[in-house]
Amino acid sequence: GRKPENKKEITPKPKKRPAKKVDPLRQVWAGMMDRCYNEKSKAYQDYGGRGIKVSSEWHSFRQFEVDMHPKPDGMTIERLDTMGDYCKANCVWATRTEQQNNRRSSIRFEFHGKLLTIREISEIVGLPYETLRGRLVVYKWSMEDAVNPIRNIQPKKLNKSLAVKLYSN
Repeated sequence: GRKPENKKEITPKPKKRPAKKVDPLRQVWAGMMDRCYNEKSKAYQDYGGRGIKVSSEWHSFRQFEVDMHPKPDGMTIERLDTMGDYCKANCVWATRTEQQNNRRSSIRFEFHGKLLTIREISEIVGLPYETLRGRLVVYKWSMEDAVNPIRNIQPKKLNKSLAVKLYSN
């Protein structure tokens, strides 16, 4: 047979393997173990460095899976007691907002007999978070003045579902 001149030999492209699916629950477990036991982790100082551990049962991914499956979309693992370890009795799934309200650094104020974060209060009374934060933290207004300013300011519509939740207890 005669070879064609100036033609490059065509080699078939290798087939791409399908991307390996990442198990969100396994990612949560791995992150939790990393924060508590990997001294090189950026988060170690706030977890393992403070003595936060993972229960011995949860050192097995399978047991963690039994206790916490399924992981709801958009939720993260939260320790109810921020000083406590990761274990079945101390962990729930929470939204990012719920988690931020449970941080050690969250400032809480008494509002109608309950300790709430500025974000929780701002949602209940319908004021922008930054406005309420400025009044309480920067300008040191009383809670009464911060949520009911004398000035002619019209807050956003009252969030009735959150208000009902607040006043129901």
